[in-house]
Amino acid sequence: MSEAKYFLRLVVRHASEPASVIEAAIGEPAKTKWSRGDAREAPSGRELGGFREETYCSFRVPEAELMDVNGAIHSVVARLQSRKKEISPLTSSGGSVAFYLSFNQEVGQMLDASTIAAVASLDAGIGIDWSR
Repeated sequence: MSEAKYFLRLVVRHASEPASVIEAAIGEPAKTKWSRGDAREAPSGRELGGFREETYCSFRVPEAELMDVNGAIHSVVARLQSRKKEISPLTSSGGSVAFYLSFNQEVGQMLDASTIAAVASLDAGIGIDWSR
């Protein structure tokens, strides 16, 4: 495990495809999801009013509990390469795929060039958040 405690998740957003299509493309159930047009709710289930404007699916990355950041991302990318045919229509029709990396302390972390290239091979992005 890396020295820094981190959290990693895979997030897919799309303007029109339902969450079930995204889950099928990724090949696993999302931990958190909603589809465009769903009623807005707080995590507690309380209604917030209005409707979701886009579809959102967040997937767990269990490799993050066992590997350093670069290893975990490479592992997920390797797993998703076999699903690229299913994922590409999402990104080519305006959807986005991104790895979101969060740290719970102020630390530095190096993302290797090979990690960035692997993420780019999926037409995905990387979001980084440091919080205290």
